[in-house]
Amino acid sequence: MSALPKLQEKQDRENIRYSYEDYAAWQLAEGERFELIEGVPYAMASPSRRHQDIAGALYMQLRSFLRGRRCSAFIAPFDVCLNAKGNKDKDVVQPDVFVVCSEAKLKDDKRCNGVPDFVIEVLSHSSHRHDMFVKFDKYRKAGVREYWLIEPLEKSVMKFVLNADGSYVQFPVEPDAVKIAVEVLPGCEIDLELVFERT
Repeated sequence: MSALPKLQEKQDRENIRYSYEDYAAWQLAEGERFELIEGVPYAMASPSRRHQDIAGALYMQLRSFLRGRRCSAFIAPFDVCLNAKGNKDKDVVQPDVFVVCSEAKLKDDKRCNGVPDFVIEVLSHSSHRHDMFVKFDKYRKAGVREYWLIEPLEKSVMKFVLNADGSYVQFPVEPDAVKIAVEVLPGCEIDLELVFERT
């Protein structure tokens, strides 16, 4: 049985905002995953095969490019405490794929404690609104330097780069683009044919 109804009932009753410490202590059913946004738990649906193929292809390309460099690539599930507050953090996310360029944020083997430099979310029916709006705003405010949204059915990419004023600027991606540059990783290009070859 899902833990979410009990969590929401308690939260509604007591106006609780959970922290990473609470989150880490939850006894969840196998495969059950949550994120925290401002202390509010959001259940995450199990990803589809298409979703996993795309995330895996992105991760492999990034990992290959970053070999021998100071940045590291990660794939979900791996916790990110966006506010670098460790156990007290109330914003805990699990981006589908992300890159961190600071070893200081990775001292704890269980999580990333701080903002990733580059985040990719693969959209699905259950996460579309959450990734497009809630997490988009959270990543922008936290200072994620580059954010991509992948639309599996349309085989398209929306690419956003953080501006000096703290807003995201959308970089145009041609519908027939084969490779897309990662702005925060000079020299890195993602081959979309490899990303979508199995979808």
